[in-house]
Amino acid sequence: MNAEDKSQLLAEVRSLRRQLASRETLKARNEQIEKALREREVNLRTFMENAHGFGVYSVAADDDEVYGTRNTFVSPSIKDILGIEHPENNASWFENIHPDDLDRVAAAHHNALTVSNEFDQTFRLYHLEKKEWRWMRAISSLVTVADGTSTRFNGLIVDVTDIKRAEATLKKSYEELELRVAERTADLAKTNEAMRIEIGERKLAEEALLQSQVELRRYITAIDDIGLGLCVIDADHSIRLMNDTLIGWFGEHQGRKCYDVIMGKESPCSQCRLTEVIESGNKVRYTPTMGDGRIFEIVATPISNSDGTISKMEIIRDITEQKEREERRLKTSRQKEQLKKLASLKTMAGAIAHRFNNAMTGVQGNLQLMTYCLAKDSDEHQMASNALQAARGASQVGSMMLSYVGEKPPQLEEVSLADVVRDSVTALKNTLHQNNRFSAPLIRFRYKRC
Repeated sequence: MNAEDKSQLLAEVRSLRRQLASRETLKARNEQIEKALREREVNLRTFMENAHGFGVYSVAADDDEVYGTRNTFVSPSIKDILGIEHPENNASWFENIHPDDLDRVAAAHHNALTVSNEFDQTFRLYHLEKKEWRWMRAISSLVTVADGTSTRFNGLIVDVTDIKRAEATLKKSYEELELRVAERTADLAKTNEAMRIEIGERKLAEEALLQSQVELRRYITAIDDIGLGLCVIDADHSIRLMNDTLIGWFGEHQGRKCYDVIMGKESPCSQCRLTEVIESGNKVRYTPTMGDGRIFEIVATPISNSDGTISKMEIIRDITEQKEREERRLKTSRQKEQLKKLASLKTMAGAIAHRFNNAMTGVQGNLQLMTYCLAKDSDEHQMASNALQAARGASQVGSMMLSYVGEKPPQLEEVSLADVVRDSVTALKNTLHQNNRFSAPLIRFRYKRC
């Protein structure tokens, strides 16, 4: 073998090595993309299944169904939002729509299927559990795969009864990424077709991954639009992600410790549930109070990251005003109850005071008469005088009770006995029949003047 043949052989060997290295690189890259895609799909499904305050669904066209669609995915939260027992039945969603809205919603639904338009409708729906009409907003859009065909609609449904006129238009952004590989060499002619297939598969995988990212971003945007905060916190308490609502509450502090940013502390909070969520893998709901007095309702769930670690995702709702309203209602109720008790006590005290004073008036009168009838220097006169003095002191209790309840106690004044008798006789004559007669023994009093 001459030198020229050896040189040519070495060149062919180097070319073959480059081809093999390129194929191994492409293969490793494709495996990384597939792994990342699977992780994104798991995270997306976890996010949808743990939705709080909104529902996520996916429908596919089906001519055999009443309204031309069937549900392929329904998040568990839709059952509470719509108040129906079997939300997986797409036709049952239309049964409780208000008659004034049903035709419009059905027409928009049909138009979305036939013309491939987006579905975005706000309508009234009767909630069977709450026994009332609730406002709902349903938004869905057509999903187009890489070959250009349309297979399904992905949607979001939110109860917007309290914020119907304040909701913001959901932001829609579609990003498309096209990667073209144009590097071809004459030395790779034998492997060109295989490389083209691998590149095509990688392209499909990356587009699917991008589509899942776009859908996840749309759901995060929807959470912003309904005023919910969202964040992802790593196992070391570092904030990985914050949505716009949470940034508006606390500022943008990604990468910093959550207990420093939110609670203003130097170490993890006593009410922190991070370890519980990550280690147990369970969803946790709790209601912490911030340092500034704000109260938040938090739903925390574990999510998997592409690097194999586990983080905590939190959906946060500010319930400060709701708690304040509940506290004011409770305070008002207690005040009303106290006023009722005071009114009852006032009525009872007045009744007791009147009866006590009436009884003591008779006692004082009789004791006064006894002092007139008894000899002034007798023991009986002294006892009657002492009893009269005690009765007068006791009668002050009734006067004090009447003053407490706001009534004026009766005042003792001098009147003519003859006038009192004359008025009484006149009243009795007007009351009795004219043929009736009555008589009374004459009472005589004797007393010594002081």
